[in-house]
Amino acid sequence: MKYGMKTKLAAAVVSLLLACALFLQGIGFSGLRFATQDVYADEVYGEKAYEYMKKLSQEYSFRISTTEANANCREWLKGLVTGWGYKVTTCEFSGDSPHGWGPFSGESLIFDKKGQSDYILLISAHYDGAWSAACDDNGSGVGILMENAERVAKMDLPYTIRFALFDGEETGCMGSSAYVASLPKEEMDRIVCVINVDSVAAGDNLMIYSGNYNAETNTFSELWPLYSMMELADEYDVKLSMHPEVNGNFPVPTKMTGSDHAAFAAAGKPYIYFEASNWMGGDWDNMYQTDSPLVPKGKIMHNEEYDNFEFLDTNFRERVTTHLSEVSRLVYASMIGHLNIPKEAFPEIQQPTTKAPEETSADTTDPSTETPVESTPAETPTEKTTAAPETQTDASTPASQGENETSTEAETSTEAETSTEAETTTEDETTTEAETTTEAETTTEAETTTVAPATEEETTTEETIEKEKSGSGLNWLGIVIAVVIVLLVGFLIFLFVLSMIQERRAQNRRDKGEKNDKQ
Repeated sequence: MKYGMKTKLAAAVVSLLLACALFLQGIGFSGLRFATQDVYADEVYGEKAYEYMKKLSQEYSFRISTTEANANCREWLKGLVTGWGYKVTTCEFSGDSPHGWGPFSGESLIFDKKGQSDYILLISAHYDGAWSAACDDNGSGVGILMENAERVAKMDLPYTIRFALFDGEETGCMGSSAYVASLPKEEMDRIVCVINVDSVAAGDNLMIYSGNYNAETNTFSELWPLYSMMELADEYDVKLSMHPEVNGNFPVPTKMTGSDHAAFAAAGKPYIYFEASNWMGGDWDNMYQTDSPLVPKGKIMHNEEYDNFEFLDTNFRERVTTHLSEVSRLVYASMIGHLNIPKEAFPEIQQPTTKAPEETSADTTDPSTETPVESTPAETPTEKTTAAPETQTDASTPASQGENETSTEAETSTEAETSTEAETTTEDETTTEAETTTEAETTTEAETTTVAPATEEETTTEETIEKEKSGSGLNWLGIVIAVVIVLLVGFLIFLFVLSMIQERRAQNRRDKGEKNDKQ
């Protein structure tokens, strides 16, 4: 009799384990998501970016625009993206390099993740390389972009994310310039901010650049991305630095040249530019990335000996993985709605607060009185003296990070005149729009010093964003499967208890019968 009870107990346990297995399988098939949008543990951020960076370096080295390696890399990237369900469009370019390196041609890859709003947050990285395996510059940026494109492919997002894998950056930002020139005004107006990721793996310090600077008026505009991203970085314990005041071509905190955000900045769009560098190594400080004795001249990018996966993995692995993880997390948080975009610039979606209500948000901070970073230069952006126009780097036709350090003064002067003209035009347009108050998003920092804090009705919590806008939680198929499994487990438990009771009663009857027989 006891053996029968043990058998039934074992059967019940096996049935319970089977039910649990079915439950987990139901989660896998139905796409259940129990957690919030921030479902990825810290150690997971950057892992896939690392693998993508490795593949780019080892299998598609020397992927300069117009070369076979470049074309093969493009087809590989396109295959991955289409496999995740994206529709890819291309933007072709051809012409002479602004640096005088001859004619080049190529294709940029553009693909969207449609969100609840048609407003666009654009994430960009260039996949072409220079004269190396191009692991850091810019396998690192492409890796972060691809990791997050895969991550959000099936998610519901508050606004549209546009991914741009630009070609021709090293030859003079030819791909991004062609793309900006191709955009109609209506589509350009829908771009709220550009986040550009370039060479973030190997440099000593993780840098952030933002803000449009006008040398003639010595004013900054569109600084809100800087304060918003610094707020996120503080929340996630990520240390971001602004460059020191060592190069008059780059007034802090801006860097309107040097990578693919430049064409957007010249058009007056807000931007965030991530880079890892050191800035303390000479005339072209932004190209001085590390003071490590392993890199005698401090420059990793464009160097065949240093900018390859084997060298970086052997000598800078901890730094590389940390930078990839931190930037990937910040980019992901921005895409799911945690970047505090001013309501004037983005009226359709209420933004979540990333700080406690009693704390002052980045949008209410007066940039002229508060410095948002830990390693801040001696002067704040509004205290910066006017940079000499003749030394200002070109804005409308941006110089690539691959620009030769020995460029002649004549080329610099020509670029400076173009930059001054482009920035003046942008500033004039911005001032006009601010005076007529037709578009609050183009109001300059000089004219608008504070933003009224959002009311409780205007600001939603992160939990609301995650539940209502991210699509997180159980879908209907998942709910049905979960209910069925719970009922099944309950029924099995009921049968087991009922069997135990019946067995006990039968045993009592047998005990009484044996007792009566003895009497």
